[in-house]
Amino acid sequence: MRFRDRIAATLALATIQRNDRPGRDKLEARVYRCPSCAGWHLTSGKSRVAR
Repeated sequence: MRFRDRIAATLALATIQRNDRPGRDKLEARVYRCPSCAGWHLTSGKSRVAR
């Protein structure tokens, strides 16, 4: 899912984490800016270091 800005993505992330259900394999952990679409997305992956 694409979000228009960091704030919208961060609010969605907080909502997901607050309403987490037991038994889920993955939980979204952070937001990131997509270089392809310039939108913001959520991921369960760990943070990457920019080169």
